Amino acid sequence: MKPIVFYGTINLESDILYVQSNEDYYSVDDTFTLKINDSSFGIKSIKEDKKWFKFDKSKRHNGEIYLSIKNNKKEIFNKDNIEIILKEFNPEPYPSITSVGKNYKAGEILSIEGYGGSAKIEIVEVNDKGEVTLAKTHEESSFFVDGYRSFFPEGGSGEGLEVVCEMIDNNKKTVLEKTVLNSFFSDGKILINFEYEIPEFVETGEIKLNRNIITLDKPCPKDLSRGTMCICQKIEYTEKLGIPLVEKGTINSYNLYNRGADIIERQFLELEKRIEKLESRL
Repeated sequence: MKPIVFYGTINLESDILYVQSNEDYYSVDDTFTLKINDSSFGIKSIKEDKKWFKFDKSKRHNGEIYLSIKNNKKEIFNKDNIEIILKEFNPEPYPSITSVGKNYKAGEILSIEGYGGSAKIEIVEVNDKGEVTLAKTHEESSFFVDGYRSFFPEGGSGEGLEVVCEMIDNNKKTVLEKTVLNSFFSDGKILINFEYEIPEFVETGEIKLNRNIITLDKPCPKDLSRGTMCICQKIEYTEKLGIPLVEKGTINSYNLYNRGADIIERQFLELEKRIEKLESRL
């Protein structure tokens, strides 16, 4: 069977291997042999684990942007493939006017952009100075922040208009697929970043990950907490004697060959004993 290759994380003297998270679980079970670094292991059990985390954005002392997740232990690792789920929002229909501007005309259509989205602002009513007394929003594309947000609409014949819109959840979500570059655990928080940063406007959201958690048949003799490549393969055996069938590219082939040789030798010894008994009777 063709080997399955993945990235995994395991601590020194631990028997728990955290497999690189992915969109789908790996098709691995306890009939597989596993090679981690230079050591070979059997699989005692395997669990499919699905996790959801809420995050905020955090800036570290070096200026890099990280996602910050409150948690009691490290559960996201380097090279994990995760989904970032962002809520989408639309501005309220009638924004508050914090600066009325001047020289605007009723019926003009202005634009606002930012926080990942855009909308049109319709000038509904103005006074004789062209100061805006009532405006209305028209949706274009979703924004990715909640709360009250200030905008300076562009366009039209006037200037100086400022509006504040409350962002309303529109029950839509956007999913970003990302691979973790660095993962740290400190003061009850997991901090992660990516090779390509998430957009600046993202402030909060959720993270979803799926991973296999494998319990090995013995502890790992090395500290591989920063991750390592793992090779997993299902070994076929002969039906009667259970001799492992070694093919080109089979992992742990030397040990499997020796195991097969030991089975064959024991069978020969048993046959010799039976032959000796038969000869003694003759």
